Amino acid sequence: MEQSTLETLLDWVRGCPALTGCTWSVDELAPDGGAAGAYPQGVRVLARRTDLLGTVTDRCRLTLVLRLTLPFVPGDAALAAHNAGRLLDFQQWAAQESAAHRAPTLGNADAADEVITAAAGCCEQLHDEGTARYRVTLTAEYTMKWRDTDEN
Repeated sequence: MEQSTLETLLDWVRGCPALTGCTWSVDELAPDGGAAGAYPQGVRVLARRTDLLGTVTDRCRLTLVLRLTLPFVPGDAALAAHNAGRLLDFQQWAAQESAAHRAPTLGNADAADEVITAAAGCCEQLHDEGTARYRVTLTAEYTMKWRDTDEN
């Protein structure tokens, strides 16, 4: 059975050293420290071309919001810096993996042109129970090609 695109991306993200120890779910986020949630935002076609033979080429962008619940203590500057460092490390890791072509291939054409980035990492909310919710947006751009073989 073939993995879905979401499963493929999450397996890759779980391999990031900065996110070690996180417990992952989709479309939900547990309130305890170390929880991680993936929130798919869909795929958008950025450009479409059709050649003379009917081959359609789409440049696509998939967006996935990742949220983390990490321990947080007001006034603990070292812990706040550690959490922020995890976000920055993840963003840098994603860029390096993509540039080295170690990120998953999502399209079926032009694999060398695929780019996965993680950006806009930030603290979204502080909770009274000693945790903070962080957010980072994962974006993948890739190319899909197909040909309509339906003869009418």
